[in-house]
Amino acid sequence: NVILIDNENKLTTEYIDHDFSKNLAYYLGGGTIINGNNTLSSKQGYYYTKEKLFFFKDSVVVINPEYTMYSDTLKYNTVSEVSYFLGPTEIIAVDNYIYCENGWYDTKNNISQFNKNAFLRSDGNILRGDSLYYERNTGIGRAFFNVEMIDSSEEMILKGNRGIYSEETKFAELTDRALMIQVDKGDSLFIHADTLKSLSDTLPDSRIIKAYYHVKIFREDLQGKCDSLIYTDIDSVFRFYGEPVLWSDENQISGEFIEIYTKNQALDRMEIINTAFIISQEDSGRYNQIKGRNMTAYVKNNQLQLIDVNGNAQTVYYAKEDMIIIGANRAESSKLQLLFKENKIHRIIYLTNPDGVYYPLELLPENLARLEYFRWFGEYRPLRKEDVFSWITNRKETQIEKLQK
Repeated sequence: NVILIDNENKLTTEYIDHDFSKNLAYYLGGGTIINGNNTLSSKQGYYYTKEKLFFFKDSVVVINPEYTMYSDTLKYNTVSEVSYFLGPTEIIAVDNYIYCENGWYDTKNNISQFNKNAFLRSDGNILRGDSLYYERNTGIGRAFFNVEMIDSSEEMILKGNRGIYSEETKFAELTDRALMIQVDKGDSLFIHADTLKSLSDTLPDSRIIKAYYHVKIFREDLQGKCDSLIYTDIDSVFRFYGEPVLWSDENQISGEFIEIYTKNQALDRMEIINTAFIISQEDSGRYNQIKGRNMTAYVKNNQLQLIDVNGNAQTVYYAKEDMIIIGANRAESSKLQLLFKENKIHRIIYLTNPDGVYYPLELLPENLARLEYFRWFGEYRPLRKEDVFSWITNRKETQIEKLQK
């Protein structure tokens, strides 16, 4: 029944030692301190009466009307009402959970900094980083270095070195090596951009992901680049803006605007709008080409099956004999279909008013070897998931690319 009262601080314990020469009071058999709205208890406690500073050790518990804190070691300044964590610490509230192994908490202003294996769980979503800054009153969390935001379904992960998250609006933003991962056990999708934003859509539990500037994507069966990208999970559609280019096996697909529709995280179909172009490299300096106003590509089992080309369809396609190119077909039609086999063009069907010319290879005019607006973007293609961080890959320049230059 020992009680020590110092201004607003009330310490209750069974045994206490008070060293007046050092302005130090301490207990080793358990004690409780009441300071304002905070009740702190531990097995060991040291109180520096001059500095108004408490050190708590072993089974530390802080009870506040808004949260409960559990820690191994805690330093508490009774004047500033700031707690400093010096070991594994948990902060449990009704609407979130915080863990760290180092940091501080301003109990007066509800502002905190968490370090070392720190993470915040709110509404099933997890914010993780080397360092977390959190304002409980506003519900704003900021994270720095090795930042991860994981959604409740664990199907979407956002990464970066700088992040911000709002509990109220569910808004999140990642920068500095920002990366989005759509998790799939078979083939995850990796998307990098200078800035990634996650916003709540109009319907509950639906999200919009926005990626800005220098966007690159990688999946084993599909790669791409564009200036900006939007993904809406309500319809599972990716929309590519700003010179979008996709690669599927040997095929380069481009247009002014591209939409990718997915089902169960698998590709379903693609819409390529305005100046739609498909190019595949035949050999050094020669390319098979299909161009049209718009294209619709249908995918099954992550492989191209059929592409409808609508409006001003044009083709340049090389003919082979015994694996040797002998000539080229250049043709036009208002509509055509491309049939694929093992992700390669197997057959071209000209549907309306075809008009074509076959040229033996030696008689093919140089100006007819490539369709208008032809561009080859091979140097931008990410060949592995790490390449999404490089706007131009660092792989060795091929002889074909040297000839293009």
